[in-house]
Amino acid sequence: MLTRRHIRAKVMQAVYAYRQGGTQDMVTCRKNLIHGLEKIEELYSYQMSLLLSVKDMAAARIEARRAKRLATPEDLNPNMRFVENPVFAMIEENTALKKLMERYGSPWADRSEYVELCYNALLSSSEYEEYMNGETATYAMHKKMVVFLFKKVIAPMEELAEYYEDCQMDWVGDLQVANSMALKTITDLYEDCNASEMEIPTLFKDILDRDFAMKLMDKTIEYGEGFHGVIEEKLKNWDSERVAMVDFILMEMAVVEFVHFPSIPTKVTLNEYIEISKEYSTVKSNTFVNGVLDRVLVELTAEGKIVKTGRGLM
Repeated sequence: MLTRRHIRAKVMQAVYAYRQGGTQDMVTCRKNLIHGLEKIEELYSYQMSLLLSVKDMAAARIEARRAKRLATPEDLNPNMRFVENPVFAMIEENTALKKLMERYGSPWADRSEYVELCYNALLSSSEYEEYMNGETATYAMHKKMVVFLFKKVIAPMEELAEYYEDCQMDWVGDLQVANSMALKTITDLYEDCNASEMEIPTLFKDILDRDFAMKLMDKTIEYGEGFHGVIEEKLKNWDSERVAMVDFILMEMAVVEFVHFPSIPTKVTLNEYIEISKEYSTVKSNTFVNGVLDRVLVELTAEGKIVKTGRGLM
C-alpha cells in the first residue's frame, strides 16, 4: 500500500517526464502517473510469482530425484512438507492474484537463476531444517515458513534488487512497497479461510489517496512554474540554472502544497519533500531544499498566502 511520500515521489517522476518531454499534454502526463503506479502492481505480482516458483523448484527437484535410475529410498520417499505447504495452495487459489499474475506473466522461467538463489538460501537456513524435520507441522508453522521465505530470503536479496533495477530504474524505490503488499497477502491468510475470494492489497489506502495523487500532479503542472520567482529569490549564492531539475520540481510541489492543500500541515510538507530529496536527488539536496523552503514558507506566511484549515493547522 502506497504511503503519501511514495505518492509524492511518483508525482515528481511524472512531472519530470512531462517537463522533459516538452510536447506532452495533461492527458499523457496523467497516463504516465497511472502507468508508474501500475508498475508497482506488476512488481508485486512478480514477487508473489517468485515465491511460488521457489516451491515449484523444490517440487521439480523431488521429481528429478525420483526419476533417477539408481534412486535411493530417500529419493523415492521424499519429505513433501514444504511443497505441500497449504499456504502455497491458498496463494495459488486466490482468484484476484491469479488474474494479476496472468496479466503480467512471470519472468522466472527465463531467469531461473534467481529462483535457485532463493531456493539455495532457504535450504541452508536453520529455519527450513527445523520446519522440515519437526515431528508435526501445524498451520501456524506452515505459515511461519512461508513468511520466513518471503521476509528473510526473497525480500532482502540484493541480487534480486539489482535485477529489478536493470529491468526498470524506478523499481528500486518501489520494491519496498511491493514487498509490503506481498507480505500482507501472506499474513492475511488464516486456516479454513476462503482463500479464493480473499482480497489482495491495493495500491491506494482509499479514494482520498488516489485523488491526492491526481490533484497534486494537476496543481503542480498548473501552478508550479509560477512559483519559480519566489523560489529563485531564496537561492543564496546559487545560479538557478545549476539547480537540479528534480530539486526544482520538489520545491515547486512543496510550495503548491503550502498554498493549495489547506488540510496538509506545512511541517508535514517540509519533512516529506526533504526526505524525498535524500532518495531521489544529490547528496546535499536535502539541506539545500530545506533551507530554500524554510525561507519561502516564512515569506508566503507573512503575505497571507498560506491558509490552513482542519488538520492543516496541526
